[in-house]
Amino acid sequence: MLVTIAIFLVLIPAVAILWPFVFTSKDNVPSDDETSAHFEWERRWETAVAGLKSAELEHAIGNLNSDDYTALKEQYMIEASVVMKEMELGEKQEEDLLDSIRLEMVSIRETVTGESVDN
Repeated sequence: MLVTIAIFLVLIPAVAILWPFVFTSKDNVPSDDETSAHFEWERRWETAVAGLKSAELEHAIGNLNSDDYTALKEQYMIEASVVMKEMELGEKQEEDLLDSIRLEMVSIRETVTGESVDN
C-alpha cells in the first residue's frame, strides 16, 4: 500500500511535467516566421506605404518640393507595385490596396492643409 501511494505521488508530477512535451498542439506553432516570404512582402509593403505617407506629409507642409515629391512618390509606388506582383494578388485586391493608399494620402493632405483634395 505504501509503495502504491509513493508511485502515484511520483507519477502525478511526472505526468504533469511531461504532458506538454509529449502532446503538443499544432495551434501553438507559429504560421509565419521572420524568414518567410509573406513576412518579407509585408515588411516591404509597410515600408513603401510609410514612405508614401511621409512624402505626402512632407510635401503638404512644404518641406519637400514638387520635383522631389514626384520622384519619391514614383519610387514608393513602384516598390508597392512590385510587392503586389510578387504576392500574386488578384486585380480587385490590387485595386483595393491602391485605393486605400490614395485615401490615406488624401487624408494626410487634408489634415495638414485643412483643404479638400480631389484625386
